[in-house]
Amino acid sequence: IPQLRTLPDVQKVWVDQARQPHIKVATNANNHNADSAQAKGMYGSGASLALLDSGIDALSATTNAPHPAFDLRVGGPGSRLIQAVGIAKSADTEDLNGHGTGIAAIAMGKDWGASLPVSDHGYAPDAKVISYKITLGKDLSANDSDVIAAWHQVAKDRISNNLAVANLSYEGSPDPLHPTQMVLDQVAFYGDVLIITSAGNDGLLPFPTASSQSNASGISVGAIWPDTAPNTHQVTDFSSFGPLPGDGARWFPDLVAVGVGVASVKIDDLKGHA
Repeated sequence: IPQLRTLPDVQKVWVDQARQPHIKVATNANNHNADSAQAKGMYGSGASLALLDSGIDALSATTNAPHPAFDLRVGGPGSRLIQAVGIAKSADTEDLNGHGTGIAAIAMGKDWGASLPVSDHGYAPDAKVISYKITLGKDLSANDSDVIAAWHQVAKDRISNNLAVANLSYEGSPDPLHPTQMVLDQVAFYGDVLIITSAGNDGLLPFPTASSQSNASGISVGAIWPDTAPNTHQVTDFSSFGPLPGDGARWFPDLVAVGVGVASVKIDDLKGHA
């Protein structure tokens, strides 16, 4: 590597780092009020989500089919999982730890009939999803090189699958010139994809955004408490906040959303929750 750095055509060498994920009945009128939009018939029909994560529960329990949260909301039977793609140097696509499945269900899952707490629709329960697994097996970390490869695949799939939104709830770099951020911004700008990233869980550390995604052309989302006293809709102490080391003039994050006590789908559990 030191010799590589000395070559005249090499501007900078970036280390292929391993990144960690960020997330472990926010749709009512007291919180984000997606219920009201759905009551008006807005369920995300016609749009698709690109999920860059630990995979999705495509072979749930003993059904050999995707988790029922990803079934068609109306007009079934059938699944809204378009495709599961293995990015991390293998054909491995199944979610073996639950992170990606939980994120997908919050974004576009439908009510899967869990008991306690009662399950509910996600934000866009008619939307479809393509899962891009950026991890290996049960491992939750994702290498920068695999994240970059996933963004290239999203760009290729953008038109054919109407990928309107992409989500990456993982650590990254706050530097907008880092390779992971440059490719992210290119997919957002040239591919016309709204890219959502989590702000991070380092709010209590001396440098809260040291491992946050810059995501200069998308939306970074921090975490707040739900409508629960005494912390109703206050920013959580763990939620990362600016300034960004690589972009100090930018307000960060762009938005906040309920990030505590959110029940979601549990892998290989058709009626349970995580």
